Amino acid sequence: MPQLAATLPPAVLVVDDDPDVRESLVEELSDYYAVTTADSAEAALRILDAQPFDAVISDVRMPGLDGVELLRRVGMSATEIVRILLTGFADDRVSQMARETDGVYKVGKPWGEELEIILRRALESRYERQRAKVTLATEQRARAQAESTVARLDKLALLGTLMANVGHEMRAPLTYLSSNLTWLQAMLPKLQTALKAHGIEPAPEEVAKLLDEMRSATSECTTGTNRLAEIVSGLRAYSSPTREVGMPIDLGRCVTQSIQLVVGARSHGPVRVQTSIEENLPSLIGQVGELGQIVINLVVNAMDAVGPRGNVWVKTYRQGNKLLVDVEDDGPGIPAAVADRLFEPFFTTKPVERGTGLGLSISRGIARRYHGDLSFRTRQGGGTVFTLELPVNVKESPT
Repeated sequence: MPQLAATLPPAVLVVDDDPDVRESLVEELSDYYAVTTADSAEAALRILDAQPFDAVISDVRMPGLDGVELLRRVGMSATEIVRILLTGFADDRVSQMARETDGVYKVGKPWGEELEIILRRALESRYERQRAKVTLATEQRARAQAESTVARLDKLALLGTLMANVGHEMRAPLTYLSSNLTWLQAMLPKLQTALKAHGIEPAPEEVAKLLDEMRSATSECTTGTNRLAEIVSGLRAYSSPTREVGMPIDLGRCVTQSIQLVVGARSHGPVRVQTSIEENLPSLIGQVGELGQIVINLVVNAMDAVGPRGNVWVKTYRQGNKLLVDVEDDGPGIPAAVADRLFEPFFTTKPVERGTGLGLSISRGIARRYHGDLSFRTRQGGGTVFTLELPVNVKESPT
């Protein structure tokens, strides 16, 4: 007789007040099942409270609770358990229960091979139902995760469109602001001359103080406007990457703009992002938006990793025939348990609302299309270093 599809033999509880019947059932079933016996319904309930069973085989007529009541109570707390009633008498309650209750079977005495056949088929059916439920639950979870991911990606796509539109719409107002601030700064010395020409002569120290304050205010406004212009420039490059073949990319400038975009768009409190860009790096041929996407993803991940009081270092340099960008943080590092899965699509250690699990996978894909790579290592002293490698001798834009 083949075994059921299970790692352990099914557990069967035999309940009968006749010791000879119990002994006979144990002898018959023990080759294929882990059999436990009870001499009464009350004893059986105590045993069932202490350990799980796959099936209960019970005599119908016993002192105290009979088999029908026993199996009714068992079914109230364990609907999946197989229940078999053994009876040598015509009993309407037994027939009705077996006919109307799922998982309850009636076997007449003497049972011959009928009991073993019914028990086996019932357990196989139970196992298949359980496996189907597990499969269904797994599929439902996977579907829910996929739907959630698609929804987040739709939002990201919409956000990209909005970013491009916002960047476009902000250019004109920033141009007006910059031009007017430049004009105001030029007019300040003329203001003092005009006042004197009209006989208005405030105290020299008062005039000097006012002019200094006005110069300081306009200078701060100009600095802020220039900062906004840099962010908008990076935003447009990131959300609307060029598709032109042969477009040279200044990697240092691309890294700087990407960092400015991240720091300008996110609030991380005292997190410090320090940059080091080697001078006279050779240009690359490709798409600013794609390379910026990698840098932005790495810097955002690093800032998330270090929390509100950590440090992030971004270093761009040449090493032989490679251009390298190191994004280093002093955070807690990457647990060994997840290191091998870090670049898998949809794998993330972040909460659902904060990560899709696609950033690193997409970033490595972009790097490899540029004949480069993206890797990571543990930082000495704690933290992580992600390294983007790009070959110097890229001749064409990747397709």
